[in-house]
Amino acid sequence: MFKKSRRKIVITILAVMLLLLSGTFCVIYLASYVDMTNENRELLKEYAASYSLPGDQKESPASHDGSENNIKDEIPRITGAGQERGFPPDKPPKLELSTFYSVAVSDAGQTLKVDTADVSNLDEEALEKLAFEIMESGKCDGVRDNLIYRMEEKDGYILVAFLDNTLMMENVGTMITYTLIFGAIAMAVMFFPARYLADRIVAPLEESYTSQRQFISDAGHELK
Repeated sequence: MFKKSRRKIVITILAVMLLLLSGTFCVIYLASYVDMTNENRELLKEYAASYSLPGDQKESPASHDGSENNIKDEIPRITGAGQERGFPPDKPPKLELSTFYSVAVSDAGQTLKVDTADVSNLDEEALEKLAFEIMESGKCDGVRDNLIYRMEEKDGYILVAFLDNTLMMENVGTMITYTLIFGAIAMAVMFFPARYLADRIVAPLEESYTSQRQFISDAGHELK
């Protein structure tokens, strides 16, 4: 009887600990994911605003050569202009450290420029097809195939810009893996304190029950 009570107490303590750990980690991961996603969307928004086709001087003086040159005149360096834009002097702009892809499509539906940022495993045709699917959907921003996208109307064409979200998703997956390992170890370690607490809780009850049975046994002998 008391063994079953100990078992139930141990299970209850471990279940409560599991719920607390799960809830805490879920809140932390959800908040981190939302924060990182919002930050990436802001970076993509800034990239799209700075984008211009080769020879296009209407929106920015920057040139677009298939890599990051289309924004390097718009994005300040660490010193001077970088501080004017609010970048800390000891922290480089994240925009220059991120990988962007883009597809520019004319108002007539003709592809003007496809930029894969010289990523060898990224197919231009697949990126172009994805851009047209996004344009047909009419949704201005979202996530497709680990790519955060933003569709924006420019002067005479439509830009569909992408930010590679693969690294962030891999980091989240790594964090979840380590959390599961840590959680399993924590639950194994917590078994021993839970067992100790269960013994402390049940011990007075067991002593009382033993004393009661002894009293009944002694009283029965006296009555006989």
